[in-house]
Amino acid sequence: DPGKSLSTVLPKATHDKLGNLMSASGGSVQALEQSEPWMVSLSLVLGVTNALGFKADLGMDRHLMARAAEAGKPTAALETIAEQMKAMDGVSHAEQAQGLEEFLDDPKQAIRQLQDMHDWWRTGDVAKLDSEMREEMASKSPETYKLLAVDRNDAWLPKVEARLKESKADDTLVVVGTLHLLGADG
Repeated sequence: DPGKSLSTVLPKATHDKLGNLMSASGGSVQALEQSEPWMVSLSLVLGVTNALGFKADLGMDRHLMARAAEAGKPTAALETIAEQMKAMDGVSHAEQAQGLEEFLDDPKQAIRQLQDMHDWWRTGDVAKLDSEMREEMASKSPETYKLLAVDRNDAWLPKVEARLKESKADDTLVVVGTLHLLGADG
C-alpha cells in the first residue's frame, strides 16, 4: 500500500525480533521494508522447510503433474498465481503481523509444527490435521482462514463441478492442499 512499509505495519517488538533474526543470518531487515508481513512469513517458512529437506520439486503436486504429462493427460489450475497472491495479500496487516510474531517468538515450535503436520499427512491422521491445522487457523486467524481456505474453496467448486460434467468422472483428478479438504468448509 502507498506510504506503508514493513516497519509501519509491524509492532515495534515484532520488527525488532525480525531484525535480530535477519542480522543473525547475515541479512538485513531493511531489505524487507517493501514486503508485507505475509511475504516475510512465507519466505521464512519456505527457508525452514527447505532446510528440513522438504523440496518443492519433490512435492505431490509436482509428482502428479509429471505423471500427467508422461501420460499425455491435460492439466489445468483452479486459480492463477495472481489470484492466490491476492488472497494472501487480502489478509489484514494485523493478522499478517500476528502470524509473523508467532513464528519469531518460537521458531523451533514452528519447525516442530511443520514436521508434525507432515507426519500427520503421511499417516493420514485427518483428526490431527483438522484440529491442529484447520481448527487452530480458523480460531487464531479467522480472516486468514476465510480468505485462504473458505473463499478459495467456494471459488473452485463451480470449476470442479464443470470439469466433472465435461469429462467422465473417472478421468478427472483434482489436487488441492490438505487444508482445502478438512472440515465443513472443505
